[in-house]
Amino acid sequence: MPKRNRQKNDPPSPPADASEYILVRTKERVFWRRKRGTIKNVTLNSGFKKNAEITAIVSPAAKRIYAKLDPFFKGLDTGRFIANVSARLRKALKLNGEMDFSFLLDYEIQPWYPLKKLLDDGYQTTIENNEFIIRIPIRNTVKRHNKQVSDYYFDAILLWGQPGKSKGLRVESDTSPLYEFGQKTTTECKLTINLPAKKMPWMVLLKLSCHEGNKPANMARNYGMKVVGWGGPES
Repeated sequence: MPKRNRQKNDPPSPPADASEYILVRTKERVFWRRKRGTIKNVTLNSGFKKNAEITAIVSPAAKRIYAKLDPFFKGLDTGRFIANVSARLRKALKLNGEMDFSFLLDYEIQPWYPLKKLLDDGYQTTIENNEFIIRIPIRNTVKRHNKQVSDYYFDAILLWGQPGKSKGLRVESDTSPLYEFGQKTTTECKLTINLPAKKMPWMVLLKLSCHEGNKPANMARNYGMKVVGWGGPES
């Protein structure tokens, strides 16, 4: 996987009572976290047990989602995908009593290289006759980071089903033609995905990929991918 250029991420100044904190480093940020037990004694209460039970549900579900989407992650630096998706599934489970994709809307697969930084003109989404449609104007649409990138294209990916079940997820996709950088003719890219007939949780992701001649671009900054829609029984 291509390495991203890590921005300088100096830790914040330690708190006055630094002995009661630990420095935590993640790909997204660096922060000080208070040590467990420094505020009150840690006890294994019912809330702790409940959180452990939820974690045992959402973490495997996030791994299933990753496995299904993995073929579309080529070129991306997905970072802490499992942890981030688990946290969003946890919120849905606590609020709705079941896992759905509601808290994944607008989630950037690689937050340090968000889709909006590449796709200058944006996109529009609609649902028509049970089809999820993404429309993207093609003019000076995509930011060109270097002269090596020559073309770009889009994928719309539908993930649907029950993330809590083994083999409970399905994937469908639609891929655009290649568009050349510097194209002067204004046109529109239209991606269409048939939504599941059954009332099942679903989400749609939009991916932008760049080419360098006849091969995929090498750097992660030439890719972007985010969740652009979701739905299900209660949406």
